[in-house]
Amino acid sequence: MLAPTLLSFSTLLLGALASPHVVHEKRSIHTDRQWSKTTQLDSNAILPFRIGLTQGNLEHGDGWLMDVSDPASPNYGKHWTSAQVIDAFKPSEDTIRSVHDWLVEGGIDSTRHRLSEGLNWLEFHATASEAESLFNAKYHVFTHAATGTRHIACDEYSLPAHIQSHVDFITPGVHFDAKTRDNTIEMYDAEGNQLEKRGNPWWPGPNHRGPHWPGWPGWPGPVPHNPMWHPHPAASNICNDSFVTPYCIRLLYDVPTDLTPAEGNSVGIVEYTPETFLQSDLNTFFKAYEPQAVGEAPKFDSIDGGYLFRGYNTTNSFGYLGEPSLDLQYAMSLLYPQNVVLYQVGDLAEASNTSFNNFLDAIDASYCTYDGGDTPGLDAVYPDPYPGPHSYKGKEDCGTYAPAKVISTSYGYGEYQLPASYEVRQCHEYMKLGLMGVTFAYSSGDYGVGGYGGQCVTADGNVTDGTSGIFVPDFPASCPYVLAVGATQIRNGTNNVAAAIKAGQQPEVAMELYLTPEGLVGTDFPIGANPIGKNVFSSSGGFSNVFPLPSYQQSTVTAYNKKYAPNYPGQYNNSGNARGIPDIASNGAWLSIVVNGNFSQVFGTSCAAPTVSALLGLINGERMKAGKSSVGFVNPTLYANPHVLNDVTAGGNPGCGTYGFNTEVGWDPVTGLGTPNFPKMLQLFMSLP
Repeated sequence: MLAPTLLSFSTLLLGALASPHVVHEKRSIHTDRQWSKTTQLDSNAILPFRIGLTQGNLEHGDGWLMDVSDPASPNYGKHWTSAQVIDAFKPSEDTIRSVHDWLVEGGIDSTRHRLSEGLNWLEFHATASEAESLFNAKYHVFTHAATGTRHIACDEYSLPAHIQSHVDFITPGVHFDAKTRDNTIEMYDAEGNQLEKRGNPWWPGPNHRGPHWPGWPGWPGPVPHNPMWHPHPAASNICNDSFVTPYCIRLLYDVPTDLTPAEGNSVGIVEYTPETFLQSDLNTFFKAYEPQAVGEAPKFDSIDGGYLFRGYNTTNSFGYLGEPSLDLQYAMSLLYPQNVVLYQVGDLAEASNTSFNNFLDAIDASYCTYDGGDTPGLDAVYPDPYPGPHSYKGKEDCGTYAPAKVISTSYGYGEYQLPASYEVRQCHEYMKLGLMGVTFAYSSGDYGVGGYGGQCVTADGNVTDGTSGIFVPDFPASCPYVLAVGATQIRNGTNNVAAAIKAGQQPEVAMELYLTPEGLVGTDFPIGANPIGKNVFSSSGGFSNVFPLPSYQQSTVTAYNKKYAPNYPGQYNNSGNARGIPDIASNGAWLSIVVNGNFSQVFGTSCAAPTVSALLGLINGERMKAGKSSVGFVNPTLYANPHVLNDVTAGGNPGCGTYGFNTEVGWDPVTGLGTPNFPKMLQLFMSLP
């Protein structure tokens, strides 16, 4: 099927032609200052450009999503098809015509550009010189100080005044959209010559790893909210304050083991090459904790050349195997025998650029262009321009895979690291997928109110050492159309969780642990202790600086702000009209996993997102067997029924030289509404149409 092409328009208003250029986007002072210009881009360099056309009906999108997601709505569960979504949000004919005519007038004729299948992106190739003239911009190669990652960008660009309202943003533009760790072992130049190996992440040793993934604050993101870990022997049915297994998760949240699978149901786990897993690790884990699952493997969906990397060694294996091992071992154990899909995104040669956008392209054709259109230095472009054995030469995946009903991701940015326009555009895509009945669960982060590695920022955008500065909410967790998941731990001194639950006690508190000077997880941080000057690993949360307070959070977050909001002038968005993070929480401390044949224990919100996703997957299975739809966007239902969650009222998330926020009765920006009560959640969702 051919991609839709633009019609030729001959009418051009002289008044519009004469309109002056005005700055459309300028890099914010809050953008990560570790990016610096290396050199001006060669004027003859040819780049693929994407113009994000202003979409139609976005002002109705939230209402439409609530219509199929609000449990009080008569249309609850009546999710839309992809075709309906495309038709509802396509740009107006005036927008398409105006941008087309402007490009033609600027020398980019009709044969050089085309529309995406979803009609919301316009793609063309141009030299840097042409683009600089068209956008009144100067393009440079930027380099990240800590990692050496390079990106093509400009400081600002301009558009004619009459075009501004028709364009969200342009890439390459002012964005630094580096999605995964810069772990590529081998790179090849255009002639196929192997390049010098890039600096690998710092690995502290085979039996532990540092929390500053991959070894320093300021990594450009998104970084996996990777677990910290300790080695340990296996013990299947222990559940206490220093040892958590699938058995323990089931005990904490009253999850049954006898639910049968439903045809068409699935939970997706997203990983980015070179992150990988070993089937032998799955089997060792299952043998210890879920014997009936031995031999089971996830359904493997390779996106843009994604494959199971094997270039690690004994010293650094945890960095490559840790996150996928955790995600798959717990999701598959809790869901067995329900399907789990592994979305493995990107080849090795472009690992530093593989992006959330590459993943969204693969599951939603309305988001990508027919021939691709992701931008070098922003998103990975396929076929891969780099020669060599690790370069994917196939066509970019565009709507190749149907999305799983629930999708878990443990990666993110600090909100300040990307322009708001970019985050808003991507957030709208989660809204559209919610309309289609897909649940996205994102971990909220692991450094309290600070960003990755505990970093905070100054008003002029510089990164601090974490002892002061502005709080750093996490994105995409801050998008109001995803389920943001924080972390808890079993209360210190609780050696019999079953007895505590039977006695009506809440055995969990917010995840808070000391970090040693070497960056290792140490002992539990005492509830209520003074955190100033201490290095604490804790569940991230707070208030967005980009997204407003959604309607479903209105009453709960407003109640928190009126009664409990701390007084930290200038350090967080205390306007009372900001999206609160997280939504819910799950256990994130002392989870047992197997990595490269060894049992270890891990910590972080990375542990929580796949657990919550698995439980929602079980609920979907029961609904689908009853002839009902998937749960889709669950936030409105959970906020309207907080009784289906176990409120967590002890602990906090310190950072940036403050105590951070504290857990309170009801919603709070540490553990959200609380942890799952599976029987109550199942009963609620089964009662809905």
